[in-house]
Amino acid sequence: MQLRALFAASFLVSTAVAAQTPCDPETFEGSCTGSSLEFCDTRTDANNPVTATFDCAAEAAGASCGAIGCTGAASTSCVNGELFEDCQANIGGACIGAGPLLDDDAANDEAAFALLCVGDGTCLSGSNGDSCVAHLGGACSPTTEPSCVGNTLVFCRRFIDEAGQTEATFALNSNIGLDCTVFGATCGADGDGGFNCIGGEGEGEGEGGEGEGEGEGEDDDGGSRRDDNAEPAPAGLCSGFGTNGAMASFAVLGLALALARRRRRA
Repeated sequence: MQLRALFAASFLVSTAVAAQTPCDPETFEGSCTGSSLEFCDTRTDANNPVTATFDCAAEAAGASCGAIGCTGAASTSCVNGELFEDCQANIGGACIGAGPLLDDDAANDEAAFALLCVGDGTCLSGSNGDSCVAHLGGACSPTTEPSCVGNTLVFCRRFIDEAGQTEATFALNSNIGLDCTVFGATCGADGDGGFNCIGGEGEGEGEGGEGEGEGEGEDDDGGSRRDDNAEPAPAGLCSGFGTNGAMASFAVLGLALALARRRRRA
């Protein structure tokens, strides 16, 4: 398991630097001490990363620090039900789910899905922003497909361990919810055997549908098509943006995020 620098400098600005010992962001495994997380910081000088700490509770509006839960018996990344240690939002607190993709600021899109919920909580994105609620929908697994809970589209974040694999090997216990009301849409069957936000603003461009979206669905070496709803294994939930570049392609939202983009352009 790998843990790289968590949270972009633009997101957390008051990180307290610990003993400046060199570290390797590819192999360094972060650890929690209370609500404080030690991580390998590449933000100041990417060529000379050093260990640093920040207090999750202070920096992320009451978040805690702990193990990110996962499930996947065949996974080499998800070991004993844990992926790595990281900051995570508590139930009732603010998380970071699909919200950055729904606002009018295209500059913050890379922060999407950066701070999920403790345990198996759902990071619910709606008109009031992103917040953690008790788990919506079925338990997450490598085979769990998107579903509707009322007018909310819920989906699990599923990953493949390495290039060349064609099926998701593990999933995070904490999932994502997207209130279709944001688009003036209804959560329902999409006609292709799946579920999505149907109708609402911008319908009719022919984009989306489950399994389509930002990525091409190919493995890193251009090989066979993989599970369209899976991403490469993360190096850290919050490390997918900022110092390590954009989050890996996330395909499952399909039409819902196509609508979001059109909504933002309107």
